[in-house]
Amino acid sequence: MADWSPFWYRGLVTGKGNYEKETEEELDRILKYYRGKRVVIGHTIAPQVQATYNGKVIMIDVKHYNVKNSGKTFGLLVEDGKEYVINDLGEKSDL
Repeated sequence: MADWSPFWYRGLVTGKGNYEKETEEELDRILKYYRGKRVVIGHTIAPQVQATYNGKVIMIDVKHYNVKNSGKTFGLLVEDGKEYVINDLGEKSDL
């Protein structure tokens, strides 16, 4: 993939460095092209698992702690079509 494809471009998460923050209109064009409703993004650290762009982008690449079962490591759980943030203790909350 090219550096500027939607698969590698970090402009949906950050506007720093070589990346210009994408507009929601550009995101809508990308989603339409790929016939998607939302995109889940890793590979770019975010402060927490969160949805942006009115729920169309879900950022999941967060810092993972060394202590297992601490409740400090988080991920995304999709269950019955609904998105949750879940920690390493199995506790979940609405995204």
